[in-house]
Amino acid sequence: MKTRLRSMAAAAAAFAVLVLGVLLFAACNHDAVGTYKFSSVTAEGVTVTAGEEHLGITFDENYLTVELKADGTFVITMAEVATSASGKWSQDGDTIKFTSNVEGIGEQTIEGTLKDGTLTYSQEGVTYTLKK
Repeated sequence: MKTRLRSMAAAAAAFAVLVLGVLLFAACNHDAVGTYKFSSVTAEGVTVTAGEEHLGITFDENYLTVELKADGTFVITMAEVATSASGKWSQDGDTIKFTSNVEGIGEQTIEGTLKDGTLTYSQEGVTYTLKK
């Protein structure tokens, strides 16, 4: 009986630690959670900002959106090519990391910055800036 009670107490303690961890994650990243919309893109020395047209594409604020969810997941949607990606995100100070499984490539992690409501990350020589 004592062994069973100890097991139950240990399980309850482990659950409490898990809940505390989830709450701390949510509290630490609360400001980051939300939807970020396209502000600008820079590639090969050319910067295009929201509202501009370039090469026949209108880059409005919905051109690219990133939704950071409180559960540590994200969804990136690129309207022009009707595609989206999802995965997990984490933040350490101003550094944010996106990790997802890409078909044919496997796990991919992209690192960027998130400061004062501005999210910036680079991928394959292209730098994206989004604002909350």
